Amino acid sequence: MDTIQIRPVDESELPEAVRTSYRAFGTSPTQADHDYFRSDSEQARTLCALDGDRIVGVSTALSLELSLPGSVTCAAGGLAWLTVLPTYTRRGILRGLMREQLADVQRRQEPVSVLTASEGEIYGRFGFGPAAYVMGFSVERVHAGFAHAPEPIGRIVMMEKAEALATLPASYERFRSSRPGSVSRPEYWWAGYLADAQHYFLGREGASEMFHVAHEDPSGVIDGYVSYRMKPEWAAGQPRYTLTVMELVAGTPQVYAQLWKYCFGVDLVHEVSFPKGMVDEPLRWLLADPRRFRVAALTDFLWARLVDIPEALESRAYRSVGAVVMEVSDPFLPENSGRYELVVERPVPGGARCAPTTRDPDLELDVAELGSVYLGGVSFTALAAGGRVRELSGGAAAKAARMFGVEVSPHCTTKF
Repeated sequence: MDTIQIRPVDESELPEAVRTSYRAFGTSPTQADHDYFRSDSEQARTLCALDGDRIVGVSTALSLELSLPGSVTCAAGGLAWLTVLPTYTRRGILRGLMREQLADVQRRQEPVSVLTASEGEIYGRFGFGPAAYVMGFSVERVHAGFAHAPEPIGRIVMMEKAEALATLPASYERFRSSRPGSVSRPEYWWAGYLADAQHYFLGREGASEMFHVAHEDPSGVIDGYVSYRMKPEWAAGQPRYTLTVMELVAGTPQVYAQLWKYCFGVDLVHEVSFPKGMVDEPLRWLLADPRRFRVAALTDFLWARLVDIPEALESRAYRSVGAVVMEVSDPFLPENSGRYELVVERPVPGGARCAPTTRDPDLELDVAELGSVYLGGVSFTALAAGGRVRELSGGAAAKAARMFGVEVSPHCTTKF
């Protein structure tokens, strides 16, 4: 690290920064990739690591809002582009980039930092824990009958790209806060995503362009949408297309059912899949035969790290009242290590207070584990059983699990 300088990237260096980031992933950027990253309004938060005049590492942070339990949000620094050239790894460069990025998150008074991880072993040592998961699943169309036919409550309309860009961002924002783990999407993110060019977060793998279908209520207001791709396949003259859902957003269970009914009704389709479904996906229970809901994978997606522990814990709502004292270890940001008392007086937003204390601790855990339980994606009891939380007073893990419990699992589909 002695010869490595870390500083903000200059606009003229942005093309090299993009190439460096892609080389670290073993690929090369397209023009669409360069266009996307040049449009990124967060350039002021983009750092590069230089050996002389050569960029050997890159990182950035996005100014996001994170949805929390209780249909509330907090500011979050979304870390991205965290890459180091393979010829410069194991030299502390990633650690240096991470330290600068988290210092920036602190300066901006963002109590939480989040990221999507390429590898599971990297970010725990920086205090991040897996906080929201996605479940990949599929259902064959022939077995997609519903136990109870949903009543039509509006109409389904297909949108052109321009219509999608004009309407989907506002629709997403209307419902984002209802699902913990969702993050805000900057305007440039939507522009890049809906342009549907082949770039870093839009691999097609032989499938079609994205189609966007909205559900309108009787008054014409969009109350849900689904974006999907079609992958053609024929066998002995018979169509066996796969419809892959990219995203499905619904304001009510009724709209949710209507959008899935539409997907299963598209001609030529043999199978419908969703690589980023919710852990508690209701579709399984809509099916007449729930066994036909086939799970392919359960994968961590969003990782969370508490940077300001009291502020972060006071920002969310809790499911039950109670008090717990936690001894938190934070080796990467040692100023955060200490004993914190969380008191939930009312199970509503604004009903909790958290502060350092000298009282005896009930639980002992690393800040990464606190990130994992923060959105309710895993319980204190599960982490205690796995040896990641130490219970110092009887029943403390179960009490904390009740306090941090959520009605719906956290979910995020926004790659950044």
